[in-house]
Amino acid sequence: MNNPCVLVAEDVESNYIYLEALLKKVSCDVVWAENGIVAVDMMKSGLKIDLILMDLQMPKMSGIDATKEIRDLGIQTPIIIQTAFSQENEIHNFIDSGVSEVFIKPIRPAHFYKVISRYINITPI
Repeated sequence: MNNPCVLVAEDVESNYIYLEALLKKVSCDVVWAENGIVAVDMMKSGLKIDLILMDLQMPKMSGIDATKEIRDLGIQTPIIIQTAFSQENEIHNFIDSGVSEVFIKPIRPAHFYKVISRYINITPI
């Protein structure tokens, strides 16, 4: 059985390293996109991605714009936005733009694993 592959679109390297460590603990393969444009290009390339973790605020292209472009390609891979913003109306706007779910930072491991297990089969720790 192949490990799930997770695309982490995150411009802050330390945030990526944290998410990568969490994902590796549950046997996920991880690829990194440093901004929204790279994330869209990776999805256009046909790379087999099972889940996308998308930071909201990135240079060059925001997580919401990248999500919209990915959805416009007809790609239905689950996308979870990560943000420090938590106003209720903003979260509804994210969901309306094609996001599957929203993580509010800081990301807590127990909650992280519970949420991603809705979308991918992970190895319990």
